[in-house]
Amino acid sequence: MNNNNMNELMKKASSCLNTTPDKIQNGRVEDFLTPDQAAKVKKVLADENAIKKLLSSPQAMELLKGLKKNE
Repeated sequence: MNNNNMNELMKKASSCLNTTPDKIQNGRVEDFLTPDQAAKVKKVLADENAIKKLLSSPQAMELLKGLKKNE
């Protein structure tokens, strides 16, 4: 993925999340999720079974496949 594609992707993602590309790049969930959403994410990340279920979902598999193509 070249820089132009990455910049465009970051703009679209930040627009969907109602935040800025900088906040997304900093990697702090709390910067672009509501407190309730952030609490749910933290709860899932603390539960090994929930993580396995999430990562085995068709959506996660498709996302991972797409990310591997761009390595």
